[in-house]
Amino acid sequence: MLKMKCPYCGKQKIVPIIYGYPGNDLFIKEENKEIRLGGSVSEKKKPQKYCLSCEKPFDKIHPDSLLVQKCCFFIGGYVGTSYNLEITQLKNSFNISCQKSNDRYENFIEIRNINIELSQWACIWKNILKCYVYDWNEKYVDNNIIDGTNWELHIESISELNIEENLEILNSSGENQYPVYYNKLLRIFSKLIGEKIA
Repeated sequence: MLKMKCPYCGKQKIVPIIYGYPGNDLFIKEENKEIRLGGSVSEKKKPQKYCLSCEKPFDKIHPDSLLVQKCCFFIGGYVGTSYNLEITQLKNSFNISCQKSNDRYENFIEIRNINIELSQWACIWKNILKCYVYDWNEKYVDNNIIDGTNWELHIESISELNIEENLEILNSSGENQYPVYYNKLLRIFSKLIGEKIA
């Protein structure tokens, strides 16, 4: 088993998914819960991992860092600090800008505005993908809490198959409820802006 948490249930019962025509050895490994057989055809966006606990596949192959056009993250609440982070692709770099408010979503001030090299963004993107954001639900809500924390993640990327036309969009948001790897993503974004987002 792989040493990692499932992005859906948080359990650590993860095995790799193997594609192709299996021999007897792979059937035995699947029976022993060491792997999951995924079928004879391996398409580019097929999931790579499987949770034995909640029985969900995850970790599809995602866009290359250079295909990402925009990555936006917002977090805020009725009380406390709000942050609005935007990462945008430029011609030969990526721009990172962040605004902050201590006043209930109003009076935002810019606290960060820098350009980073493509190689730097590639490392950041690799870490974002380790949060399995493409496996996050569209919405997370805890109805037992009022006036808590809201957050939104929005990513736009171009499809490798049709760069001119296909814009792929990921949207995930929450009200007082969070995905398994949410705190890991917060640490990545905190490092980017130079202060802790909580």
